[in-house]
This record gives sequence, structure tokens and C-alpha cells, in this order.
Amino acid sequence: ACDASVYFAVGSRIAVQVGMGDAEWIITAGGSVGALAVDAAGTNLYWTEPGNGAVRSVTVGAWTTVSDVVTGLDTPTGLAVDSVAAKLFVSLPTAGSIVEYNLDGTSPVTVVTGQTGIGGIAARSVMSSTTNGGTVTTPAGVVAVTAKGQPGSGEPNCDTMMLNLPDCGGCQVTVYVPSPSSLR
Repeated sequence: ACDASVYFAVGSRIAVQVGMGDAEWIITAGGSVGALAVDAAGTNLYWTEPGNGAVRSVTVGAWTTVSDVVTGLDTPTGLAVDSVAAKLFVSLPTAGSIVEYNLDGTSPVTVVTGQTGIGGIAARSVMSSTTNGGTVTTPAGVVAVTAKGQPGSGEPNCDTMMLNLPDCGGCQVTVYVPSPSSLR
């Protein structure tokens, strides 16, 4: 039997479906919803509203109390929660960047730049060590970035970079920008 909760959005409405039951519409957002993410504990639901330039959240079960996490953004689309590091990552495709925030929307740090068209993202802490000039990444996780670009156009092709994140206990994040042709 499946008892997982699945959240999804249609336009400006967000629903939850628990197990094989019927979906329940839980929130009408202030605008069209772009991306959804839930923290590891399953206690907070986050979403982007690209047209309103906002990231919002709600405590699971307290559906009527919506909080503004970050506002004034330029079309936020992708969203990821790293519950281990207590960070929220937001992709801004027009700016070509990913910005890291504390879960309450404070302390923004741009962790990826120059990737116009950045789309969906996922985040998880990665513990790494450097040996003989190379980096060894443990199976703890990666950040994956999808990019919309055309081969030969100067837009993102296939690239890998390591980012040292402040205040995360020496962890690193690996960012993969796949070639658009590999996504077909």
C-alpha cells in the first residue's frame, strides 16, 4: 500500500494526494505555481510563483497560513530544499542564476551564475574530500541543474563545477549542467 503524499499544482491551485485516495485542493496561490518542494520532515511546503516573483510556504496541515519566503525575484522557476543544510535554492532563468537562502528566505547567496535558461533544480548536501588535486564526491548527493540551451550557440552545454558553500560544515555541491541534446 502507498501512503506517500504527492503535491501538485494546476495553474494557481495546489493539491495533495495521499496514497491512492482522491486529491484534495489545499491552496489557491496568488498566481500560477511554477515549482513545488517539501522539506525532508514533510512539515513545510514551498512553491514559486514566477509571475509574482515570489517563493511562498505553508506548514503542512495549516493550509490557510501562507508565508512569503522571498519576494521581488525575477521569474523564479526551479526550487529545491536541502533540509540537512537548512537551505532553499531558487533558480532564476532570466538572470541565469541559482540563489541559496536560509529556509526563512534570509541570507541570499548566489551559488550559480552565467547559466541563462536554468530550469529545474534539486539539492542535497554532499560531503567531499580532495585527493591528488581531484575531488572525490561521496554518494551523499548532488545538485542537478537542467539548462535550456542549444549546442554551439554559446549557451550552456555539458559542464560540471564544484561549489564551496559557506556555513555547511565543509560540504561541497556538485552542479551538473547537461547538454540540451542529451535531454531529448
